[in-house]
Amino acid sequence: MNATHITPFLFSSLDASGQEPRLEEIALSVPTAEELQAQVFAAAQMDGWTVGHDEGFTAGKDEGWIAGKLEGRIAGNTEGLAAAATEVVFLRTLAAELANWEEETREFVERMTLSIALDVARFVIRKEARETTADALQQQLQNLLKTLPLPTLTPHLVLHPDDIESLRDSAPGAWTITPDPLMERGGVRVQARPPETSGQTTGAERFTMPEWDARIETRWGEALSKLTGAD
Repeated sequence: MNATHITPFLFSSLDASGQEPRLEEIALSVPTAEELQAQVFAAAQMDGWTVGHDEGFTAGKDEGWIAGKLEGRIAGNTEGLAAAATEVVFLRTLAAELANWEEETREFVERMTLSIALDVARFVIRKEARETTADALQQQLQNLLKTLPLPTLTPHLVLHPDDIESLRDSAPGAWTITPDPLMERGGVRVQARPPETSGQTTGAERFTMPEWDARIETRWGEALSKLTGAD
C-alpha cells in the first residue's frame, strides 16, 4: 500500500464552548392513584362481564338444551299416548266387528244347518208318501181308525184324488171318501160323522164333528217343530 495515497481522517471541530450537544426533553405523563384505580376497576368490570357473559351463555345453552329435551319428551309422550289411544279405539272396533262377525257366522251356520235338515225331512216324508202302496195306505188308515173313538160314528176320509184312485178297489164299503186336490199324497183327514138316518146332517152336527188330521203337511209341521225346538 502506498502511503502517499492514504486519505487522512477529518475530525470536525468541537464547539467553541467545549460542551456536548443538548438532548430534547421528553414529557412523561404519570397517572394518578385515582386514574390507576379507575383503570383497574374498568378492566375488572370488563373481565367480569366477559366471564359472566360466557357463563350465562353456557348456562343458558345447557338450560335451553334441557328444556328442549324435556319439551321434546313431553311432545313425544303426548303423541305416543294419542297414537296408543287411536290403536285402542281401532282394536276395540275390530274386536266388536269380530264378535259381530262371529255371531253372524254362527247364526248363518245354524240357518244353513236348519235349512238342510228341513230339506232332508221334507224329502223323506214325500218319498215315503210317493212309495206308499194302496195296500200300505189302506193298512195305515185301518190302524188309524182303530185308535179313534168311533164306536157309533161313521168315519169320513178326505184324501188326495190319486190316493182315492188307488184305494177304489180295496177300500171297505163303509168308508166315505172325499177328494181334496190341495192335500199332499199320503195324507188323510178323518172326520167322524153320526150314522146317516135321513141322509143329511144339520149345520150344528157338522160343526161339532171331530176331525183327526194326519196330512203330510201336519207331519211336516211336527217335524219342523222338533227341528226348531218350538213347542
